[in-house]
Amino acid sequence: MDICAVLTDSDYQTARNYWKWLKNKLIAEIALFAEYRTRLISDVVTGKLDVRGVVVLEFEVVGDGDSEQSEDEVMERGGE
Repeated sequence: MDICAVLTDSDYQTARNYWKWLKNKLIAEIALFAEYRTRLISDVVTGKLDVRGVVVLEFEVVGDGDSEQSEDEVMERGGE
């Protein structure tokens, strides 16, 4: 049995506006993470943050789906 829902124009616009809002919210959050990352790197490089003695746990590199990169390639680029 197939179920098909028919949206009114008002329902469609409400759903569309919600997805646009959500997309913009996610873009803003991603931008904040990028800013935090840049600030963290800057603080470590300039010595404002002491990372001596920090234990780095093992991690699994997860690709972005665009390319197949080995863990060594990712580490050579600085862990990006």
